[in-house]
Amino acid sequence: MIREAVDELGRVEGVRLALVVSLDGLLVSSSGRGGDREEIVAAMSAAILGTVNRVALSAGLGHVSDVLISATDASLQVMKAGDAVIVVVADRTANVGLVRLAMRRTAVRLRQFLAKEIAWSRH
Repeated sequence: MIREAVDELGRVEGVRLALVVSLDGLLVSSSGRGGDREEIVAAMSAAILGTVNRVALSAGLGHVSDVLISATDASLQVMKAGDAVIVVVADRTANVGLVRLAMRRTAVRLRQFLAKEIAWSRH
């Protein structure tokens, strides 16, 4: 299920790389053209989400659900999905709204899947 979800996310127009990562930055699944950078992007993206979350909590903003970084050549979008993190690297020309919508749908699927897995493992 995780593989299918990340593959579907990777098919969104303009997406170069889609990852599912553990909260501690370990690569779970990937789709796209990340090559040998996938594990580095995975680890650093989870770290970014954690750091931004701590800043937001310190500022009294509450928990962060997602982060968007716009760079000169592409964008990096990171979204928490329960006990996982979704990471997308997209072209500058990609429709950010469509990418975010696809990420939210993937996040719902992942949260549901992970909740079932946790419930099953407790039996």
